[in-house]
Amino acid sequence: MEDQIKEAVDLACQTLEDHGYDIPDEIECRFDLHGHTAGMYCRRGDDIYLRFNLEIANNYPEDYLARTVPHEVAHLAVGRSPQREPPHGRKWKQAMGVLKADSSVRHRYKTTSARKTFTYTCGCESKEHQISGVRHRKIRKLGAQYTCKLCRKEITEKTDERL
Repeated sequence: MEDQIKEAVDLACQTLEDHGYDIPDEIECRFDLHGHTAGMYCRRGDDIYLRFNLEIANNYPEDYLARTVPHEVAHLAVGRSPQREPPHGRKWKQAMGVLKADSSVRHRYKTTSARKTFTYTCGCESKEHQISGVRHRKIRKLGAQYTCKLCRKEITEKTDERL
């Protein structure tokens, strides 16, 4: 799927370049997105790259290549403009029109969250609390304490009971 995405990026870039858009010679594609985000255009100074979510791409290959890839390439084409443009503004929509792609802003893919949760227990019998990574780090590193709303006892990280 990575090769198909790269080919779709190259084709979209060539199409936009043929219509007068300033496209860089080489575009780095990263395949490191997870969770709900389908794709992302990134610009950090002179460093420009596109990020893609392979889980979504593999689950919806045709739609991903037809919608998500052109969406991010259009951001790349408009994002290089010296004038600051709204992310999904007029120029972006024009670029999407050149690519003959749907200019919907949000995808409708069924996704899973990339957020990790941690299991904690309290004084309640057989009750478990799912704690976010942020709260887990606050407990571990800063000594933060959270209490159960039912039993009013401090929640503690669930440990593996195997010896």
